[in-house]
Amino acid sequence: MRFKVVAFDVDGTLYSNTAMYLRTLPFALRRLPLLKAFGRVRRELREMRPIENFHRTQAELLARKRGISPEAAARLIQEVFYGRWERIVRRVRLFPHVPETL
Repeated sequence: MRFKVVAFDVDGTLYSNTAMYLRTLPFALRRLPLLKAFGRVRRELREMRPIENFHRTQAELLARKRGISPEAAARLIQEVFYGRWERIVRRVRLFPHVPETL
């Protein structure tokens, strides 16, 4: 049997939630309205099935909430959440022995 995906509940399992919150707090405070809107979008997406094109649908939902074009929303999502947010979270230290265990 070949695995296609391995998923982990990372928050609080692979690293400290407290460390992650402290690391991301400045980022979140500067973007609070966007984070709230994106959170609502993600909750809506969890209720939709099937989703033909996840990224396009996500951008369209955010665009409506923010009053911008879907293209601008897609760029914003890519830059902020798949760019800046990821770079910040990558700097959160893992618990001891996580890399060896995985």
